Amino acid sequence: MISKRIDSVVLYCAFNGPYLEYAKELISSFLYHHPSHYVIATSVNCSSKDLKIFKNKNIMLDVKTKVWNKKGNEEEYFKCFMSQYRFCYLSQLMDSNHNIKQIISLDADSIVLRSLQPYFNLLKKHHDIIFNLNRHRRKCNRIIANIILFRNNKNTRKFFKIYRTRYAKIGKMDWFTDQLILYDIWQENKSNVAWSSFRRYKKRLHMDDYIRHISRRLHV
Repeated sequence: MISKRIDSVVLYCAFNGPYLEYAKELISSFLYHHPSHYVIATSVNCSSKDLKIFKNKNIMLDVKTKVWNKKGNEEEYFKCFMSQYRFCYLSQLMDSNHNIKQIISLDADSIVLRSLQPYFNLLKKHHDIIFNLNRHRRKCNRIIANIILFRNNKNTRKFFKIYRTRYAKIGKMDWFTDQLILYDIWQENKSNVAWSSFRRYKKRLHMDDYIRHISRRLHV
């Protein structure tokens, strides 16, 4: 997809029809604050007419068509598909684009309010991956998947490949399934990956000052 080495942080997001307009705002806001950076966006079941709004040399579209969730009904598919399956697409992109060195994954319905460079600088601390970890009584909310910042290296490729394999075995999509899987993989592999939590830096980096999520605060 991208032939040259990219050292700057690349934004990844995924969307289908219901999230098309949100994704447009996210990508526009990211490139406004980071005009020299790149965006990789997976679009699912969107028409070529819809995707014309993303014509920009810094935006790479990973276009998927005729995708259908045969294990659930239509309502469940449109409500949950992107939140669940985006990390499978992300894993595939990481495997085929080793030249992309750093990635930030954001929910499609997020807006970047200012430069994210203070967050990007956290990767200089030799972290492989930084999660939005929370001390929540509900296991499904202990990793909030609306933001993940990471290097594209063998450790993180293995991490997301496990996600892809594990998700393939699930017969039903429910909200928070992605976060449950991510949390379990982190628990099982945290000694094999250099991880950190955004909570460690919240005193000097208040996330809601940098990224606004349409439906909820980034920290719960």
